[in-house]
Amino acid sequence: MRIIPWVKHKIYRASISIAGKIDKNWRVKYIQLEITYRCNKLCEKCNRFCNLTGLPYLRDADMKIEQIEKFINQVRRKNIRLKRIQILGGEPFLHPRLNEFIPMLFYKLMIPGNVSRIEIYTNGLIDSGNILKACRLDPAIDKAFIQKRIVVVASPKKAEESFIYVLSAPVDLGFKWDVCSLPRECGVLLNTYGYWPGGTCGPIALLFGLMKYAKYDFPERFRDAWPNVKEDICRYCVSGCKALVDKKDGCVTPSFKDAISNCMKAPVVPKKF
Repeated sequence: MRIIPWVKHKIYRASISIAGKIDKNWRVKYIQLEITYRCNKLCEKCNRFCNLTGLPYLRDADMKIEQIEKFINQVRRKNIRLKRIQILGGEPFLHPRLNEFIPMLFYKLMIPGNVSRIEIYTNGLIDSGNILKACRLDPAIDKAFIQKRIVVVASPKKAEESFIYVLSAPVDLGFKWDVCSLPRECGVLLNTYGYWPGGTCGPIALLFGLMKYAKYDFPERFRDAWPNVKEDICRYCVSGCKALVDKKDGCVTPSFKDAISNCMKAPVVPKKF
């Protein structure tokens, strides 16, 4: 996945200025399902680190049918009302079972009223219409696409050129950082290894071996689930740092050099969701 979907870039920049003003224990209403880390683009500034193809936890990282079913059951058991699910990667259209995930989410969450909208994010290199053809043979699902309740969002060409450099940690450079609003505006993250505070938080936690941040039951309130995210994860993330938010190039700072080296030499094997 590129550093952040192009259409979210304005939210991304605004998140820096409002981070200190938001209620940090808000109720989770948005979620990002990172169903794969396979990618066909490998952008230099990928904050999922898909371009670092040797990272051990990126192997066998496709979400399984059973994991999607587990997520659905948790949402229904807790009677969660989600405003939006974003399906991400990597490149989600490289997941061989995407056409099975969509009907599951539609019939088991959208029809009962547990989610209002489903968005599938792609870099646009794959013909999504051809892949979704079988899925849209179902009249009810096809109608949801026509009504824009299920949508495909493709990044424009060269969108990644506007994205920031991601391997520069604020803590290494002496910059201030805060909890940004991306988890609230875009969603907390669920991947094959569990729930994480946000889309950028999960990959950082995995790279730095912060497995305590993985949750295995739906986190209803943000701060209850992750009370120390600012000091443990945000210190490595540009999303909450004004000085780095629009930096288009930069160095790989020591924290990232060490984390990548440690991950390659002695990888922590994360527990699956």
